Amino acid sequence: MLQDRHKITENGSNGMDGLSAQRCREGGFSMKSKILFIAGLMLALITFSALSGCSYRQGAAYPPEGSGSGDGDHVPEGFFAAGTDTNKYVWEKPGFGGSFTITLKNDGTYQYYEGYYSSYIGVGTWTYGNGVITMNEDEEFCGNDRVFRFKVSKEGLNYIANGSDSFISADVTDGDRFLLRGADAQNG
Repeated sequence: MLQDRHKITENGSNGMDGLSAQRCREGGFSMKSKILFIAGLMLALITFSALSGCSYRQGAAYPPEGSGSGDGDHVPEGFFAAGTDTNKYVWEKPGFGGSFTITLKNDGTYQYYEGYYSSYIGVGTWTYGNGVITMNEDEEFCGNDRVFRFKVSKEGLNYIANGSDSFISADVTDGDRFLLRGADAQNG
């Protein structure tokens, strides 16, 4: 068997040490190959864990019971279009493999999605005051306590870097605009 596959030297040896011959017979992989495979697998798991964000609690309902005001006290008059209870905003720049969207709901909750390549969906509560929307990420649900601030404008929301945390995948800079989608696009 083994002799058929390897040249036999003059002294009857096939030129392999005992351990190499055993690996060859067993069809095993070298130690280096095993280490590289395990390192690659660990890197893939770490990357998946880092990008999964809030989605690690599959099946958990959001918002949690009792979150958000639900009374509309925080909503500026005329903020939501007639007949809608959400405003959807799209970043004016390309997101992480697709549109970066922020959805504010009339109950005081929000969610954002940085693009198709991101599995992270940020959720939390938002408030309005002095022309500024402040979004507080839900630490218990997401594992993060990020804060994002936006100046409300006619076109949508303008990111305020001062006092805001960074997003995970998108490099949003001071003054970047998130444009309000039309009411017909919000429901789609």
